[in-house]
Amino acid sequence: MPKITTMRRRKTIHMILKSLKQGAAIYTACDAVSIDVTTFWRWRQNNLRLNRLVEAIYEGRVCMVEDALFVNCIKGNERAQEYFLENRGKNWHRSALIDQSNHKHYTITYSDMVKRIKNEQSNTEGRPEIAGGQRAGSSLVGKERTESD
Repeated sequence: MPKITTMRRRKTIHMILKSLKQGAAIYTACDAVSIDVTTFWRWRQNNLRLNRLVEAIYEGRVCMVEDALFVNCIKGNERAQEYFLENRGKNWHRSALIDQSNHKHYTITYSDMVKRIKNEQSNTEGRPEIAGGQRAGSSLVGKERTESD
């Protein structure tokens, strides 16, 4: 197998990185410049800077997907909101919430929670004490359970 010159290798790597930035898969980017995928993997193993560049491109893709997910959350897509909270919310769980002061069990549906958050956000507009980080007295406690629950 013929050896690739350093100049051709640099140009090839540049073209592969450009394709990856445009959203191509590694196999497709390598195929476009007639380089075997295993050759590119070997180049990455031997060149930490190249490996970091490829990983940064893929991390950028993850960020774009997360941003799109967040946009869907803001637009009111409840499934996107639920997914985001389950995977990114540190203390968010789908379990029943408990009011510790009276030891009563409360449940909240996901739709109720979204409505309450939107309501709280609309109530905080124009109130500098809340916009500055202080919390109002409202909470995300749902309906009290009845005997039939």
